[in-house]
Amino acid sequence: MEKLFLFLGQFLNLTDALREALLSKIYIQKVKKGDVIVSEGKVCNQLFFIRKGFLRGYHCENGKEITTWFGFENDFATSTYSFISVKQVLKT
Repeated sequence: MEKLFLFLGQFLNLTDALREALLSKIYIQKVKKGDVIVSEGKVCNQLFFIRKGFLRGYHCENGKEITTWFGFENDFATSTYSFISVKQVLKT
């Protein structure tokens, strides 16, 4: 978690209370090369922080994988449209 807190500390004043609040909502998910963390057509309600390695975002079109973005160490990643849409639905 320290890597995440160092990153966030560049933009926020991370008080002990804020660190504790964040820790109550964060968990580590280790994935292997080739693992899918969000399947196409599924709702994404998570925001990922890439501690090590990288992620590739893609969708399938006519049986081919079309890469739409890459996320690298110290980047945040999510399925933006799905993540935002879910948050809007939950508010109403």
